[in-house]
Amino acid sequence: MKSFGSKIWKILVLVPFIALILVSYQNCSQGFDSAGQSGAAAGRSDTSTPNDNDNGVSGGLGCSTSTGIAKNFPCSSYFNQATDSIVLTAAQKNYSDHLINGLNARGGWGNSNIFQVDTSIDVLETSDQHTYFYSVDPDDGWTDADRFTQVPAPSPGTSAGFESSSGTACDGGDCHYLVLDKKNRRLYEFYRAEVSGIRLANAGYGGAVIWPFDKTWTESLRGDVCTSADAGGFSIGAMLFSAEELAVGSINHAVRFILPNDRIANRTYVRPGTHTTGDNTSRWAPAPTNDLTGPPLSDSSLEPGLPYGTRLRLKESFNISNLNGPAQVVARALKKYGMILADG
Repeated sequence: MKSFGSKIWKILVLVPFIALILVSYQNCSQGFDSAGQSGAAAGRSDTSTPNDNDNGVSGGLGCSTSTGIAKNFPCSSYFNQATDSIVLTAAQKNYSDHLINGLNARGGWGNSNIFQVDTSIDVLETSDQHTYFYSVDPDDGWTDADRFTQVPAPSPGTSAGFESSSGTACDGGDCHYLVLDKKNRRLYEFYRAEVSGIRLANAGYGGAVIWPFDKTWTESLRGDVCTSADAGGFSIGAMLFSAEELAVGSINHAVRFILPNDRIANRTYVRPGTHTTGDNTSRWAPAPTNDLTGPPLSDSSLEPGLPYGTRLRLKESFNISNLNGPAQVVARALKKYGMILADG
């Protein structure tokens, strides 16, 4: 048993102006509640339960050219697809400029506009001989939890896999719990999880999602307007990178990134995203429109925010020679595979 995302590396990467890849713009505006979307006619509600045949076919055999958790998924998965050879059209370039201009106007990345690697998310990796398990109660409010009644647990007294400053108790944040189940070839991802005795409990508005490795997902993933343990509808673990990848010197998949909510477009997502958030208040940035074909606005505060699913890549011309070794590994991945806005 080992843990991905171990807290060995603290890396600061300063990222300049970035080229944006836009895919299949979509505005999702059908009926929201306090937790996000619900009841869209063209998709499922956030509380629906996908079955094994939903939005994908069996037969994925992993991806030998990928690394980290991503290598367990098919090479056709969005995060395993390189983007460095994609050339933007003039219209896409203008669209990209609008979004980057809006991001800069709102303070950039947050964190004093320093692009920083967060080492707070851990993944529990289990072996075939794993013997510790939490029970999961389907009546505890979890999405998808009627598909399983137990999930692998770390060794007693430890908290591997939990994202919380309070160990296995939720500290009020996202409180993700991630498990790489190699025996059953699947990734368990929980949102707002904590331990109560031998039970993995819902700490409020929690979600539980299974990502089988042996499935080739369609572009709508778990379904339009379906969320996951991340707001954008993605797998978290597949886009994390580990200390092992940094040590080897290669991250061959897209990277997950997050932004402050006031940089994120209200109620809007783009592929490969399937879900968004927002409440039509100033806590969110304006949604983009389809006619952003001209130059950036003179009043950049009116520019749109970034929708969930936005994929950014580091410009090939950016000089990474002054970065330290691990930071160069990250920068090369951002040039080749980019990063995807997954949560706020």
